[in-house]
Amino acid sequence: MVDDRWENRLVLTNLLEPLGFQVRQAEHGAQGLLQAREWRPDLVITDLVMPEMDGFELTQAIRDTPELATTPVIASSASVFNFDRQKSREVGCDDFLPKPVQAEELFACLRDRLHLTWIYEIGEASPADLATGELVLPPAAELTAIQAALTIGDFDVVEVEARRLQQLDRQYAVFAARVLLAAADFDERAICELLAQVGSSAST
Repeated sequence: MVDDRWENRLVLTNLLEPLGFQVRQAEHGAQGLLQAREWRPDLVITDLVMPEMDGFELTQAIRDTPELATTPVIASSASVFNFDRQKSREVGCDDFLPKPVQAEELFACLRDRLHLTWIYEIGEASPADLATGELVLPPAAELTAIQAALTIGDFDVVEVEARRLQQLDRQYAVFAARVLLAAADFDERAICELLAQVGSSAST
């Protein structure tokens, strides 16, 4: 994962590492190229606009390196200009992920480029199930740590607590998965809305 903004790297790392992926991070293209040559990754996700060496130059360098030439490269950018998408294709990027990265789009890219088949445990909510799955709310007493973490902006604790809820009872799978996706995007508002549903449910 190559991006000059640490928060962008953190979002993807938090989405991927719990699924078993090993992720290395680089702050700019030159560092990313060095790590790629050393580590031989299965896939590279790179921002396009970075200091020292941008994502276009990085992708071109990867394509010019024999041992990395066939490595899938996914460009990720907040740019709304089709020119950037076209240019990223021209230099050799295999796909494009707009920022903010959505989990479902990321997982679809990984599936296609790494030829993966996603397998979900019984009771586990897949990204596609999050909008339609039954939302069972945990008791308010189980959410105090998440509420406290939100007051100080500690999304790491939010994620830990969401995973604890997943283990606590499978019926909370959809609720926990929605919290995890929101936490990955640092979407405090979405998490607060979920917590508010618990509060309104308790008062009725």
